[in-house]
Amino acid sequence: MAPVLALVLGSAAERVWLSAGLLAAFALGHGAVIVAAGTLSQTVRQYLNWDSRSRGTLWIRRICGVLIAAGGIYLMVG
Repeated sequence: MAPVLALVLGSAAERVWLSAGLLAAFALGHGAVIVAAGTLSQTVRQYLNWDSRSRGTLWIRRICGVLIAAGGIYLMVG
């Protein structure tokens, strides 16, 4: 967010409409991702029908555990 604000504030004195447009585009893009995630979360949950006993959740937890352990080992060795 800081680079966008720096760009907008840096060009606001000379190009007001460009700065306003950049800020509006950033706000719309940022907000659209949040709205889409909130809207689709229930749909994805119903489609997958995952709960704590499901096999998909079990495999995702195992894979994430292996990745976390590998990252820890990499940080200790490197």
